[in-house]
Amino acid sequence: MTSPPSSTPPSIQPIRSPRFYLAGECVIFQVENILYSIPDEMLVRRAPNLHRAYLSHFGGTEEGRRDACPVYLEGISLVDFEVFMTWLYGELEVPAEASQDYLDKLVTLMELSKVLDVPSARQHVKDILVNKLDNLPVSFAVHLGAQYRIVALIKAYLPILIRQPLYTLSLGDLENLGPPLIHAIMRTQLVADVTLQTMANQAVEFPDGVCPSESSPCQSGWLRLWRSVVCDSIQQILPKIPLSHVHDMLVHSPTSDICTSCLTILIEDVESDGTFDLEDSVLDQGVDDICTWLGFE
Repeated sequence: MTSPPSSTPPSIQPIRSPRFYLAGECVIFQVENILYSIPDEMLVRRAPNLHRAYLSHFGGTEEGRRDACPVYLEGISLVDFEVFMTWLYGELEVPAEASQDYLDKLVTLMELSKVLDVPSARQHVKDILVNKLDNLPVSFAVHLGAQYRIVALIKAYLPILIRQPLYTLSLGDLENLGPPLIHAIMRTQLVADVTLQTMANQAVEFPDGVCPSESSPCQSGWLRLWRSVVCDSIQQILPKIPLSHVHDMLVHSPTSDICTSCLTILIEDVESDGTFDLEDSVLDQGVDDICTWLGFE
């Protein structure tokens, strides 16, 4: 929070609040060209750190605040602050089925809780995500769990994601997850899947990098592909492209030539229900490993 910039907006709109509070009874924030009035007692109860930050502009005490002068909140949009105000007044109700717009509001509130130092807002969002909403989009839930350190979300949704072949996700889902988490998930899939583990063991038998496929041998071979996926960082987000081009996303050299039959085995080796063949104990270990990698206890 800072004082208003030197170039004050040309017009200040009326205070946007359920009711107006007299100077000394309320906190007034300016967001862009709108003034927001918030009762002192409400801010003290719901966001005490933000109230203390407000008072710091007037010597840190109530006595130092002669009038309820507006404090300018820099870098916060009106749309985002409206979400915060909705939460502050207890009007961020949990719907029967969460729309994407509602989920976006939760993310906005989570971000503002960091910017404005309001732990109670952050805890409120966590409680909604973990205890009050079911069937969240899987990649969304895992992404939020990783970004905001919500272990319960990771534990609930990561096993679902690990069982799901990454090629079935949309590009938007993959972008949300990001390369490091995609790499960790793919590594767990490859290490844990029984059939793929067998394939890895067979790959050791071909140190010359020759694919065992009789129909169309490829020069880079299974072993190189295996090591690339498991040991190295994925260079780009895996897009939904033909299998014959997937190797561009998985190995360092964009010119490597891995045959389609190998990639089909690698990416489409799933059960009839469309999931990876993973034992529960191995899957649980994979989830624990990723949680450790994310820095969770």
